[in-house]
Amino acid sequence: QMLKFGQLIDLQLLDKGMVKDKGEEEMNNKLEVIDAANERELAKLERKHRGLKESLLAVTQENTALLSRIADLSAKQFSLEKDLNTGGNSVAVADAGPAVRNEIEERNRLVSLVKMQAKEGDALKAEI
Repeated sequence: QMLKFGQLIDLQLLDKGMVKDKGEEEMNNKLEVIDAANERELAKLERKHRGLKESLLAVTQENTALLSRIADLSAKQFSLEKDLNTGGNSVAVADAGPAVRNEIEERNRLVSLVKMQAKEGDALKAEI
């Protein structure tokens, strides 16, 4: 026993506290192994996530391009039908009003869809 700052200290208790427990070392080693495995898995998942994000961006851009083409072709078809309906004297269509209105609505819907997908593509670009 030894006096330190007016208190009795048992040296045997100090020695017991300094000796590391074998079970504690084993658990620390197991934790390190598990931690390393989790870090590898996390890195693998992050790489996969990045790849999927890039493929989503590519598919969205391709889809946007196709929808833009559809909108252009629809506008061209609308224009051609309009010219056909107004320009031909011998050809008469019974009632082109609803068909024209449907074409305009479809074209407007496709244009808004293209704009929305362009915004999504820009958002993905910004995120990457």
